[in-house]
Amino acid sequence: MRATVFLCLCLLVSLTLTLNQSISHRDAINISTIQPLPIRSTIGYQIHSWDDLREWTQALKKGARWFKLDFNWPFNSTSLLDRDVCMVQENLSAEEKDDTRGCILLTHNDPIVSRTNYNTSNNVLELISDPEYRHWFAGRERIYIAVCFKLLDNTDICGNSQFISSWLSLLDDFFARARKVIDEQSLNVEFIVDGAGTAGGDRGCLADRWSPLVSTWISHRDPMEALHSNEKDKGYNSFQIMNLKVDDNDPEKYLKPMAEVDYGKFSQQNTYPYLMWEPDRQNVGELYERKGLAQAAGFKFAINFDIAHFQVFSANLSGGAWNVPVPSENSGKILAYTGPEGDVRIITSSTTNQTTHLILHRSDHLYAKLDEISRHVIPMGRIVSMVTIEEETKRKIFLSDDRGRLSEYHLRGDKVKLEKSWRSGGNLGVQAITVQDITVYYEMSKDGNTTECGILLERIHPGRKSNDSVCVSVEAFDHVSFSLSLPDANDSSCPSNHIIISIISSHHGRLSLSFECVDPLIPLHSFSSSSPIGIGSQPEVSTLRYNGQNHLMIVVTDGHCSNDLRKNTDANVAVCDVMPTSELHVLNYYYGTMESWLRHVRGNGGLINSCHKAIMFGSYDMGSDPAVSLFQVGEEVAVVTSHTGWNYDEEEEKKNHCGLPKRREGGVIDSWPLPTIS
Repeated sequence: MRATVFLCLCLLVSLTLTLNQSISHRDAINISTIQPLPIRSTIGYQIHSWDDLREWTQALKKGARWFKLDFNWPFNSTSLLDRDVCMVQENLSAEEKDDTRGCILLTHNDPIVSRTNYNTSNNVLELISDPEYRHWFAGRERIYIAVCFKLLDNTDICGNSQFISSWLSLLDDFFARARKVIDEQSLNVEFIVDGAGTAGGDRGCLADRWSPLVSTWISHRDPMEALHSNEKDKGYNSFQIMNLKVDDNDPEKYLKPMAEVDYGKFSQQNTYPYLMWEPDRQNVGELYERKGLAQAAGFKFAINFDIAHFQVFSANLSGGAWNVPVPSENSGKILAYTGPEGDVRIITSSTTNQTTHLILHRSDHLYAKLDEISRHVIPMGRIVSMVTIEEETKRKIFLSDDRGRLSEYHLRGDKVKLEKSWRSGGNLGVQAITVQDITVYYEMSKDGNTTECGILLERIHPGRKSNDSVCVSVEAFDHVSFSLSLPDANDSSCPSNHIIISIISSHHGRLSLSFECVDPLIPLHSFSSSSPIGIGSQPEVSTLRYNGQNHLMIVVTDGHCSNDLRKNTDANVAVCDVMPTSELHVLNYYYGTMESWLRHVRGNGGLINSCHKAIMFGSYDMGSDPAVSLFQVGEEVAVVTSHTGWNYDEEEEKKNHCGLPKRREGGVIDSWPLPTIS
């Protein structure tokens, strides 16, 4: 196959009302009506090389509106068309396989003949015209798709060879078909040309080939005069998007010179954002805070990792998420709820040197400044579960510890008062829920009295002995967490006066999930077998009933980074087909409605990744000891998580590929906007 050095021709697809709307953007834009914005309001992202289109359902639900795809034309090292790769592709029609010009496959690196399931350029048009996705691709909000065409470096694009003519002919046909789809289905499409397709260098023959499309401008490759000029005769008027690279050795190398000239003509418009590719460290975003010039269209970082990961990393810059270090040596459990004034209240726990603290935090609203308002030493061991029940005049907090103690605290403002405490066997956690005005309690414990059962689940009456228990697992899990919830309003499989018990466990790095519908007023009899859902350790679960529907989130550490530069660019296997392997300190989230979870588990749906259509999955940070709490803020579902930060050494830093956080020694509270999944 060919060498690994490429030129890229990238096309950004913006879904707007008509293709012809882009014509006016080739002209300089008057800035008299542009209002300055704070830097934090302009930060955004572009999804980089998600060439497996099965991932796009989650990406769109998570809020992605800028994408980058790789359009690869298979040819060999002697610059001859390699049709063998095209002939075996299952996503190509018979007519496309017979095309003597070859085919366009979606892959960053060279396609190989042993892989037969690459997506194709035609699959992109099928996706944007699919009725299932119409509310995104024909909606009011613009969606951009960057399509990067691969060619060997030093290819003579303007040489009129049969070789290049075939490639250009394929692109011309793609644009023609795309325009037809756009016109017939009223999609808003604006193609933006990048890289080897621009009028820079010796590529002048392409200046008007796809007019009226605009181009990106790359500072270290394209004409420097185009930074300030829109001279039409030289094709400079097509350059309307600044696209900068992050240099690994000097991150400010390309950004600083642009800042010194106020980003040239690119700051004189508010239609297109600045782009920067491809940071993988949390501190890179701070470069723009120091060197940026805010404009309404924003500044988007091309990212390889998950959207939640970026939102957490950029939280302190954007103000659109939380990534808050807290003064504790380690992270315990977390609980969040809305206060009486609509403010956000968060309770965390931390145990150090046999002393356990309960810490109260407050924020005026979600993602505003988070303050610690009080800290309390409590007579308990390490907290293993935390649950709250709100009553008319007070809020009850039930805490259980690893010593088998259950305590009820009452919370008023920043004051915490111990009401009562009991001995229990629930050294793995206690949960409580109110059903028909009756509060019921369940505890989970390791069975130390028999070898017949590893994990026991028991309905308890605090302060009284109970023999109402059921064996959840013969094996003793490495870690287990459970949650109680009322059935969905439309759940015909579980009566409304019952509860659903959700149990997530890890054993030797494998995650398993089980559900059981139980009548809380009668003894437990049995529990369903668990179903594997992923990999990781220290899993924690939280459920929330919202508008009659339950939402469930699981967080784990030592999980799997489904999207990073290596996986996104690997031509050997599609991202959705990668067999996950544990990656140290990677924090994963799984998020879906209870209905989706039940359907998946009962149908033995297997391991969940970023390609699942209903259950969201991804990485959100790096660390250990995760905890999670779903809660309602106004008319939205929100999440807060806590974990112990990662104080990595130099060798660990070199091995990281999933997005490197800032070094942290203590606890960290994270939160990010959740997708609409109901």
